[in-house]
Amino acid sequence: MRGQCGCRWALALALVVCGGFASTASAVTIDEFDTQGGNPAGIAPGPDGNLWYSRFDDGTIGRIRTSGALVAGAFGLRPDDTAPETVAEGPGNTVWYTDTGLGLVGRVGTSGYLGNSSLGEESDPGDLVEGPDGNMWVTEGGEDQVARVTPGGAVTEFSTPGGPDSITVGPDGALWYTLSEGDQIGRITTSGAASVPITLPPLPDGDNRGLGDITTGPDGNLWFTEIESNMIGRVTTAGALAEFPIPTPDSDPGDIVSAPDGALWFTEGIGSLAGGPGKVARITTAGAITEFVVPGALIASPFALTVGPDDKLWFTESPRDPDALVAANKIGRITLDPRPPGSTPPGGSRPPRGGTAPTSSGPNAPQLTAGRVASRSSRSARLTVSIDTKGSATSYHVECTRDGSRRRFGSRTTPGAGSPTSVTIPLTKLTPGKTYTCRVYASNAAGTGSSNTIRFKTRTGLNITTPRVRVVTEGKPFRIGVRASGSAIATLTINRPSGKARSSRLTRRLRLRAGRNSIRLPALRAGRFSVAITGRRAGARDRATSRLLVIRSANPRFTG
Repeated sequence: MRGQCGCRWALALALVVCGGFASTASAVTIDEFDTQGGNPAGIAPGPDGNLWYSRFDDGTIGRIRTSGALVAGAFGLRPDDTAPETVAEGPGNTVWYTDTGLGLVGRVGTSGYLGNSSLGEESDPGDLVEGPDGNMWVTEGGEDQVARVTPGGAVTEFSTPGGPDSITVGPDGALWYTLSEGDQIGRITTSGAASVPITLPPLPDGDNRGLGDITTGPDGNLWFTEIESNMIGRVTTAGALAEFPIPTPDSDPGDIVSAPDGALWFTEGIGSLAGGPGKVARITTAGAITEFVVPGALIASPFALTVGPDDKLWFTESPRDPDALVAANKIGRITLDPRPPGSTPPGGSRPPRGGTAPTSSGPNAPQLTAGRVASRSSRSARLTVSIDTKGSATSYHVECTRDGSRRRFGSRTTPGAGSPTSVTIPLTKLTPGKTYTCRVYASNAAGTGSSNTIRFKTRTGLNITTPRVRVVTEGKPFRIGVRASGSAIATLTINRPSGKARSSRLTRRLRLRAGRNSIRLPALRAGRFSVAITGRRAGARDRATSRLLVIRSANPRFTG
């Protein structure tokens, strides 16, 4: 299998001045890898440590290792004429995709295709993201709706006042999305309450900004691309707006992501209307923009952008014209400068990605030490940290990143008396089996301090599986195989539905171990019974219920 680097460039640009801020450009390394056709479109980190990407022309989902080597055997999708576009990591070790033409959202796992859900041929599904409730949220630009799709594929749709385009999890735990017209940003809670809290002021020429992709930045604000006005926007959840012009005219800004270097990166698809090269660009939270030319930019343009499990940026390249399709079948990888410009905090070194050094912005600013994980489960965790408030009232919160997205927890205040103070911060609505990188931040009148980096992985969650149907002989005890993802205390319930005979119910307590368990059940009369097993992980709050097991107890003369 090929997949060798087609080109490797170390790039550096001159000083870029934007919005009153200057940034001395640093070198980054950009590698390109051949996908052997397929016309790659969307890309996202997968559950197996690889990057998963949609192959628009093949109707498949491919995988590429962080080394750049392709994983053999792309996953086929159904129906056969599926053309997957946007992809995103989902709950339960899945990757989800949209198909605009067929109006559906589908899902794949490490074993392949798992199913799809129709949103309607006119729905025009665009972007999708896993919400803090464990469901997938999908924009439907054609129907002015946002859809909530459960891990099993059940769809609930909510009306929006315009055509939603891109969607992200906001710093407040709600979903925020751009509207393709009207220069507005909408918000929808996980319960489905939709609103439009932000309407941007009109441009001097009266034109539409053309809002595109949106993400939550490392500063807790919403960042988005403005395609028509050629700017990057930043807005608080209260509506305070700042805009930063992109140095290259008509750059066609596309995807934007929060990156591990403390800044944001975005794609520039066209370069200029005169046919200039496509680029990727970095913008600091202060608004300084540095641009980098993509190696194959005169043939293909950077399209989708994501943060990989290796903390590098990965992007797909789309052809700039049909004749360039073969040359455009590439996936790019950006290795970030270990000390990018603008990332050094006041009074200290750049916050470590996995180290232990805390930071503080002044002698009387809060100092945080001994940050650690007190407890964790599949969907929650508790962090503790010691805060020296320096005698002043201090507010504190936690910021955590997972797969390039950032969430904020807490926002509490502690009085200045009796410092240092040990505090515990609960983290809820986490995703099972994922690694979170967190810091605690505390602020008082003298400045802001941060804790050491706290890394943890949520538990994988309890999963109990049984066979679907079992035929047994009437009057004889029998065994069933039960698999559990971890040790658990469980209750087995056997029900005989009413109707044919008097209903009956049998319950039994049992202990499951991780792996396969052989459970002995008593003899049953002739009839149809259902069996369910509800378990609780020993020493944790994780619970699970098996799918329904149907047992048919029959006279051996008629079982065949």
